[in-house]
Amino acid sequence: MRPARKSKRRIAYYAKKKKGKKGVSSLAFYSVLAVFIIASIIILFFNKKYFDGNSKIPVVIQKTSGDLALVVFDTKNDEINEFNIPKDTQFDVSRQLGSYKVASIWQLGINEHLQGDLVSESIVKTLKLPVLVWAEPQAYGFAKGGFFNILKSVIVPYKTNLNLSDKIRLGIFSLSVGKDERSYIDLAQTQQFKRVGLPDGSLGYTPPESLSENITVYFVDELIQSKNYRVRIQDFTGDYSSAAISGEVIENIGAKVASVDKREKNDSLDCLVTGKDKYFTEKIAQLFGCTVDNSKDIGNFDLEMSIGTKFAKRY
Repeated sequence: MRPARKSKRRIAYYAKKKKGKKGVSSLAFYSVLAVFIIASIIILFFNKKYFDGNSKIPVVIQKTSGDLALVVFDTKNDEINEFNIPKDTQFDVSRQLGSYKVASIWQLGINEHLQGDLVSESIVKTLKLPVLVWAEPQAYGFAKGGFFNILKSVIVPYKTNLNLSDKIRLGIFSLSVGKDERSYIDLAQTQQFKRVGLPDGSLGYTPPESLSENITVYFVDELIQSKNYRVRIQDFTGDYSSAAISGEVIENIGAKVASVDKREKNDSLDCLVTGKDKYFTEKIAQLFGCTVDNSKDIGNFDLEMSIGTKFAKRY
């Protein structure tokens, strides 16, 4: 065989071999890309925990200043409304832990192995607002706005009970909300919070027994309010205060507490809900950490909430 012909065959062989490697490489790339896209879709659309895109999601965020930002992401009205709770506000803390300034509750939650749950529960107990979601300061970018602030809140790791799908959804929603649709209210500047001397001798604020409607209206779930749901509370706590707290929270969501029935004290019961509407039932169960049991007949009521002494120890 002549050298020229041998050289051509050698070139053709290596070109074919190189083409084969390129084909394998391309196949691997597109396979990885397809897996990534499918995983992203699953995370974004099927793995959401709190952000369903159909209602309001109140989130309490610990600010670096020590204040608390209570931020309502309102997907129905395309608004983001922030309520600032001053760090020197005296709160009645959940779990029967006593009375503390807002600035101390986050660390107290860490000490008690409750993380931010103690903050959200204390807002429920003190302000009677339906707050379940909590996050460290890095999440404040969702409220503040701006592409890089929001991106940081999505990708930077921090403690929160939001999952990745919730973060991505909040980020997309926050990007869509303009400056004119964002509001900021410092509760210290309202008639609601009183400037007083606190137990430690310092000056601070005390919240009212009940917030006025011009504040609570921001937390109403329109989907629930439009159905005029009637709720019965079966109170097995032996102490009326827990039923009063949960009842006021339920009304601030948009339902009506039609009956509160006192029952014999039950030390083994925490919280049990039975409801006719799945969305409403799951919302209340999730907010108060209740078990759902739809095996019983609740008559003309749309939801029944039974609470015992274990619930009273939390609220």
